[in-house]
Amino acid sequence: MSSHYSLIAVLVPLLTKKAIPLIQRIFKLQAFDAQTQDKVRQQPFPRYYRALYDLWLIALILGGCAVTFLLVGFLSRFFPEKSIATLIWMGIINMIGVWFLFGAFLDALLWRMASEKFKDYVKLRQIESGTGYEIPQQIATLIKLGILYYIVVSPIIFLLMR
Repeated sequence: MSSHYSLIAVLVPLLTKKAIPLIQRIFKLQAFDAQTQDKVRQQPFPRYYRALYDLWLIALILGGCAVTFLLVGFLSRFFPEKSIATLIWMGIINMIGVWFLFGAFLDALLWRMASEKFKDYVKLRQIESGTGYEIPQQIATLIKLGILYYIVVSPIIFLLMR
């Protein structure tokens, strides 16, 4: 069993590393220009910005997990004949889609509410992680990926619920 987890731990970062440039090409995402990169790298940021940024990411993760648990709980009432494994798969499938769509909504909401200084901090964190693309483009891409994801997995969802 642990060998499976080791394989996943090796493959997921590798797939993510290969997927990001592919997504950039497909959706024509523009990286932050050199001027923006220099601007955000030279600014001092308060320490609490890291906690705010981490809360942003935690909210995204918890949103997907909440959907999983809610689906498992509610679907078991509507489909009592389905096994718990099927319901868990439904939750996981929808969790991924929610990460795209809820992530786009959360990013758009928090981006509008954030101060310019915090926006610069977010840009810096993304530049450091290698995913420094313009935020409005990222939001639009997340929506497109979410819709595409549900179009692709809808037949799987249909088959699981049959």
